[in-house]
This record gives sequence, structure tokens and C-alpha cells, in this order.
Amino acid sequence: MGNLPVDADPAELTMAGLQKDFWAKYQSGQITLDHFKWLLRLTKAERDQLSGNASAIEGKFVLRGTVSLTVPSNYVHETQVASFRKDCGSQFNYINPDVTDANFAKVTQRLIPGRTYTVKIFGITRRVSSEDCLGLYKAHNGILTGVQGLTLAFREIRGSFPVGKWLASFDEKDALPVSVGVHQVPCVDRVSDGGFELRLGAFEGDWAVGVCVLVFCDCSA
Repeated sequence: MGNLPVDADPAELTMAGLQKDFWAKYQSGQITLDHFKWLLRLTKAERDQLSGNASAIEGKFVLRGTVSLTVPSNYVHETQVASFRKDCGSQFNYINPDVTDANFAKVTQRLIPGRTYTVKIFGITRRVSSEDCLGLYKAHNGILTGVQGLTLAFREIRGSFPVGKWLASFDEKDALPVSVGVHQVPCVDRVSDGGFELRLGAFEGDWAVGVCVLVFCDCSA
């Protein structure tokens, strides 16, 4: 290990060389145990983003549309789902009964009444994981609004929802409710022959090309 310079270029090293380079940097104090623990806690999508490998995320998605949305002044986070069910439920062929304010109370970021957001809809180009989808939010400075963002988007801009596709609104895994052993991601299907369905997909599963991702971006950030 002593014959390996601590400034070796990792891109030019084999796995064995990387291990030697790591230990050389660790012994010299350039890398600490806390650094390594922090790296291991990151998701793959977060490591891609930090390492400049965002293209690995971007290549899995394509932008299908962008629209501006201003949250109504009478928006109430705590009762958004109940209000949506009352006002918009008749337009749905099916709404999963587990979609309630109580079940989705742990949303990571709340929408702010009166604030304008840029809403982007991305199509999935090949099978991806939920971690890939969270990486998409980070790559576009998106905020995680969960079912509240999805139901508000339906109320305000449902004409932009892609026909014949599922539109999913993600949140951090721990913020999502658990049912039948998996964390539930809310999705709206705009069926091609009219009408809508609101169902729940598994965070632990993969997402195919029939799914799009709803991303709220805060214009004031």
C-alpha cells in the first residue's frame, strides 16, 4: 500500500487499485470513517447526483410537459384529501379507500397557499426504481408533495395529465403509509375512454414506461 500515491486518479484504477487508494487516503487522513459512513447512507440516486452522474438519472426520464400552478388561498393541507374526495370524487371510476388525510399526514413538504409552482410531468423511458424517481426530484430541485400535490394538481391542471398513463407523486419512503407490507405511492390513471382512477403503487417495486412522474418545483427557491 505504501507505493500508491494518495493523489492517484480513481478513474484509472481497477477495483484492487481503488481499495489500495482508499486505504492510502484513509491512513493519510484525507478520508475519515465518518466520510465513509455518510457515503454508505446515501441512496444510489443521491450518489449519482453528487458524483456528477446525473445523466444516469436523466436518461431514464423524458419531460412531457410543464405548467404553472398557483395554490388557491383557501388551500388547507390537513383536509386536502377530504376536500378533493368531496369536490372531485364523482369524476373518478375508483379511488383507493386508503387515500385519506390521516394516512398521508407525514408528507415531506407542504404546499403553501398563494405560492406559484412550476409543475413538470416526466415520462419514464425504461424500467426504474423508486430511488431513481427520487433522484429525478433532486435533479430538478423538486419538492416532495405526495398525495396532496397529486390531488391539487388534479383539481387545477388535470387537463395536463397524460392520457392512458399513470401519474405518480412520490415522497420519501418513510413518509408514505404502509399497507400489505409495502409503502404506498399515490397514482392517478387518466384512462383513454374517459374518467380517472386513483390507486396506490408499491414504493418497493419498479416503475415501467406506462407511468409518469409529477414534480412540483418551487419558483421562489
